[in-house]
Amino acid sequence: ITTSGINAFGILAQSVGGGGGAVLSTGNAVTASALTYGYGNSGDVTIKINAPITTTGAGAHGVVAQSVRGGGGSITNGTTTTFYNGIKGTSGVVHISQNASILVSGAGASAIKAGSSTDPIVEIAAGVSAIGGVGGAALDFESPLNEVHNNGTIGTVDGAAGMAVRTLSGDTSITNSGTMIGNIKLSSDGSNLVHNTGTGTLIAGASLDLGTGTLRNDGVLTSGNAAGSVTRITGSLAQSASGTMALQVDHANARVDSFEVSGSATLLGSLRPSLANAGLIAPGKMALGTFLKAPGGVDTSGLAMGGDTAIMKFAVQQTGGELALSSTADFNPAGLNADGHRIGAVVAQAQTQGATTFRTLVARLVDVPTVAQLSQAYWNVSGAAASTVSVSAERMATAFNRVLLQQAGDAPGSRVASARPQAQAAGGGTWVVRR
Repeated sequence: ITTSGINAFGILAQSVGGGGGAVLSTGNAVTASALTYGYGNSGDVTIKINAPITTTGAGAHGVVAQSVRGGGGSITNGTTTTFYNGIKGTSGVVHISQNASILVSGAGASAIKAGSSTDPIVEIAAGVSAIGGVGGAALDFESPLNEVHNNGTIGTVDGAAGMAVRTLSGDTSITNSGTMIGNIKLSSDGSNLVHNTGTGTLIAGASLDLGTGTLRNDGVLTSGNAAGSVTRITGSLAQSASGTMALQVDHANARVDSFEVSGSATLLGSLRPSLANAGLIAPGKMALGTFLKAPGGVDTSGLAMGGDTAIMKFAVQQTGGELALSSTADFNPAGLNADGHRIGAVVAQAQTQGATTFRTLVARLVDVPTVAQLSQAYWNVSGAAASTVSVSAERMATAFNRVLLQQAGDAPGSRVASARPQAQAAGGGTWVVRR
């Protein structure tokens, strides 16, 4: 299904008991009122999406699904669609099974907009996306009970700045076993639970507003914004032993992503730093700032620090309900051989002085996991590093080349060991050592 007009929904499915229906427009203002004092029962609304839905117009939702009792329906005024429900009678269940992607790109359009006086249930299959438009939401609900089971991808064309899930009323249960990107805004008076399962990844925007609810993280929780950004979690955070909080660390600006929780936080499982501007890392210790605040208290009794490498080491400091992160960079760690120590010292000096010589190289070296692998990496890349030294770092290059010359000369049967400038090599050829 493909549409391109203003308010051109991909699917509109309603069951209305007691009088009513849908009022649509092509974007003009509409003067209308909904009949919500009738009496009548509505039935189930079941939608199985087995083919892609694409809409491009403003207000053009991918799917609009509603079961209404006692009169009512929906009114689209301008490009805003509002649901109306009566109170007399019973409603059916709105059940949406999404087995193909929904992509909407128009302003204010949502991939799925659903409502009932009972509960809409949305199930998104693996490999399938529900993507909302500019300023819209992926999923938009107005019901007493709202239920989501995601094994695919939920987000909007706005990325992490967009609204993944929005509810205007009721209790909400979200089970994410796929990928969810963006902000969450759930009804403030609802009983709300967002469960990011062991296979789930929640890429948060600036706000995860769960009212008084809980974010339970058994998978990966991370920020989708620039390194050092703040995500505010309204509610509580409970990360289990299988959960991971992935933090972007920016050594160029000495900052780290931060999660500010309005309630309490339990942080078990692991922390996993990822490095931004890694080529600018210099030797020594750096305080990176606070990455978690929870005035209701923080439990870190089972927290494990991940992300350590041969060069990088991370540590957590706790002060009351705040956790801070620091790092220590050592380009010359214990366990290197003599050549490795000399090369590490040269690289460390260049980074300390702010030289650009080894930045590309350093961005890769800081991810090398073990000292043994770092020693091999120093050997493997030393020639390439020396050949790309800038003129401005000529003195550093000379020192580096001396290390290389001595390193190569130490290797039995090496060409450098058996050659000197304009000297004969064992094979009869002439080798010239250039500095």
